[in-house]
Formats: sequence, C-alpha cells, structure tokens
Amino acid sequence: MNDKQLKELDEILKVLMKGNSFKYPLESSEDGYLVTLERKFTDYINRIEGLKLSNDFKVDISKLKEELTSSISKIIRFYLSGKIVDAYTLLYQLLENRKREIEFLVIESEPNQEIFYRARSSEKGINTKEEIFHIPFDKRHLVGTMRYSIAGVPCLYFGNTIYACWLELGKPDLNKLYISKFKNDKHIKVLDFAITFETLKKRPTIEQNFPKQYSLEKIRAFLSLYPLILACSFKKKYENNQFNMEYIIPNMVLQWISNEKEDIDAIRYFSTKMKHKRYDSIGINTVFPPKEGKDYLKGFCPKLEKTFKFTAPVSWSMINTFPIKKIDDGYNRKIQEDDKILHNIEEIIDSHYKMTKFYQIEQNIDKYFEFLLLSDKKRPKKNSSLNDF
Repeated sequence: MNDKQLKELDEILKVLMKGNSFKYPLESSEDGYLVTLERKFTDYINRIEGLKLSNDFKVDISKLKEELTSSISKIIRFYLSGKIVDAYTLLYQLLENRKREIEFLVIESEPNQEIFYRARSSEKGINTKEEIFHIPFDKRHLVGTMRYSIAGVPCLYFGNTIYACWLELGKPDLNKLYISKFKNDKHIKVLDFAITFETLKKRPTIEQNFPKQYSLEKIRAFLSLYPLILACSFKKKYENNQFNMEYIIPNMVLQWISNEKEDIDAIRYFSTKMKHKRYDSIGINTVFPPKEGKDYLKGFCPKLEKTFKFTAPVSWSMINTFPIKKIDDGYNRKIQEDDKILHNIEEIIDSHYKMTKFYQIEQNIDKYFEFLLLSDKKRPKKNSSLNDF
C-alpha cells in the first residue's frame, strides 16, 4: 500500500476501534447473544456508512445489510426454531455468494511453513500418536458440540503457542502437561478469521504466522465479511450449558469447510480464553476437520495423517530439563524500557511472552524437533550434536 492508502486505513481504523464494542473476546449482554450480535451489526454498519471510503476500501453497504447481517440473523432464528436444514442451506448460500471475499482471507502455506502445538494433561503420561492426534473415529462418541466442532466428528485442534493450548485445557497442572509440536508436511490452505482492527493497524513485520502487509483485497474482504467473523467470535455466556447459542454460526461454518470446501483445509481463529489487545496474539487456535474417512468406524483421517509431521508427546517436566536458550539482551532492554502499565499476570505473559517458560520450552522443542519426531523414517540419518544449543 502507498502512503495515501495507509493514511486512509488509519482513519478507517480510528473510527472502527473507538470504544469497546469490537474488543475481543466478545461477550453477550444480559439480553443474550442474538440481541447483542444484532446491536453490534447495526453499530458496525453505522460506522462504515459514516466513513467516506475511496474505491480502495469501498464496502457494499447494501450487501452488508441485506445479504450478510440479515442472513446471519435469519440463520440463527431458523436454528432456534428447529429448522436446522433451512439454517444450513441459507448459510451455504451466503458463503457461496461471498466466495470471492473468502478466497482473499485464505492463507496458503508451503510444507514446513506453519508451526502448531497440541497438548494434553495426563496423570499417567502419554507417548503415542493415538494419544496426541485427533480423537479416533471409534471414540467419536466423546466429541460434543463446541465452538468450532461437529458433534460426533473428531477434528484436529491446534494452538499457535503452548500457552494457548494450556488455556484451552483449563490451565491444568503444568507438571502433568504433555506437548507435541506439529509442522505441515503438505501444502495447506487455512481460512483466516484471526484478524481484528488491531491486526490491521499494527501491520506486523516480524511475528510468525502474520503477513508483512495485508493486501488491499484482503482488507476489503475483511471489512466486507466482518459481521460473519463477528458472529463467530463470542465467548459462551454460560460455561457448563449443553447448548450455547454463540456456537451456532461457527459450528455451521466448520461444517461447510468439512463438507463442501475441498480447497480449504482449516479455520484459524482467536481463542476466547484470553483478551486480544495485540496484533501478534499468543492465543490463536486452528481447527482441521477430517476430509477423508469421516464415516470410518476406527482410526484417523488419512488426509490429516499425511498432512503433518510431529514430535512424540514430551512432558513439561522433561523438556524443562533441557538447556534453555538465552534471551537476547536486546529483548531484555526492550522490556526494561517498556512503560506500559500491566495489571495482571495474563497481561505480563501477553506483553513479554518471550521471557516465559512457555516460549523457552517452545524453543527447546524446536531445537530438537527432528530428534523427537514420532516417525523413525523422518528422523535424521546421522546423529547431530545436542550440545550446540
């Protein structure tokens, strides 16, 4: 983008970021999810309408009102009325009609380009693929309806950090935590819902998994599809309920990816377990639904098995005994010079993640990745020194 376009984007974001209406994670008011969502739809449209957008950032207001926000409200109401087929049919039409915008939100990654983590808490310890991969098909009865899940259909869930995995597990005892690092062994395409106005404003240049600069097409697509992303980004209001209205839209979007979109492998989204004030959030999840063998009675998705290489599950206690990579002095100075007021431990971890054990253990697993691979065929043929840390 040129300077003029960057200046306009800054003006747009200044309007959209005013107040706390769109701060993540989103939460339902006392009136409930649907009423809260529709209010945010109106707020967003009013802000967009109030902007004098150039052709570079032009958003079709009529489509926002008549196709997107109106359809999402109808889908939820259909679902609540028991018209599940009608709800999914309308969502399918909506997504197919916005196929062009969706394509601009898809991240394509070559082999070894993406890093993911999975973790489990165990008293007895785990060390096999069966214990760290997705729930086997013969245990599909364990899979319930969650935010991005399909009841009875095991999916493969990842965090972009060990910290994200730990939060999703409910902050278990770290000494009972077992961790595996995954890398894509194949080309993958991921629908990126982990975008906020803060993401666009900061325009990151260093952090992993974020592009150096968003294209105009991707920014326009994000602004045009934001109500859909908004509908998928709510924290559930009632922690232990069997049904959560906030999960209706993301659940059906995942069904669409799983059943209709052979060219999209996964969805990337922000965790609702933490606040997201930074563009380089440490709380991003990715879900890969099975594309093959969904009707199998046992085993794993053949396509997902071929897509990843990953380490054996390593205990937190064991990897913590490995040599720790020293944090560079430049980062230490950056922390000392930082004058931000941090109010709690989560803000400290978020702001200075590289100083935490979570990050250091990630670095250790990365250092010894090839030696920890579950598949012997993928381990180095020759022994390399483990003392060069």
